[in-house]
Amino acid sequence: ISIPPSVCQIGKWAFNGCESLVKLIVPPSVKKIEEFAFQRCVKLEDIRFDASINVIEQGLFKGCAKLVSFSIPESVTKIKKNAFHVCMALKVVKFPKILTSIGDSAFNGCICLDNLEIPQSIKKIGVDAFSNCGSLKKIKIPKSFKNISNIGLNENIKTQWY
Repeated sequence: ISIPPSVCQIGKWAFNGCESLVKLIVPPSVKKIEEFAFQRCVKLEDIRFDASINVIEQGLFKGCAKLVSFSIPESVTKIKKNAFHVCMALKVVKFPKILTSIGDSAFNGCICLDNLEIPQSIKKIGVDAFSNCGSLKKIKIPKSFKNISNIGLNENIKTQWY
């Protein structure tokens, strides 16, 4: 589905559970996408996300089991709780340079995530943000961020400070 350029907002639960949605194109005209808009779109695997949003809302892509990679728009400063919860195929996430906050359980259950680089701008990472990410082997975290005790990293993950 290609969202028309005349659309500036996608409402809460708009495509929730849309099992036929495989490809999604979101144009720059979209300035706000509300909570759970694409939750449980279980076949969604390809997203071209050019939206000019500041926040990835709560549960936005929760349960999108076939989503493999996602480049978070450079305009995003905050990822809210459960945004990518149980996106089981999600392997690659590219964070924007201005990201300041990752919410509770934002990536919990993303069992294929294997490498992450948290940007220098980060101020807060929520409880269990990366819990149950069984494939996560390496995470790069800025030296300025000190509190990683409750973000859900297991002891096998190599933490690299930069």
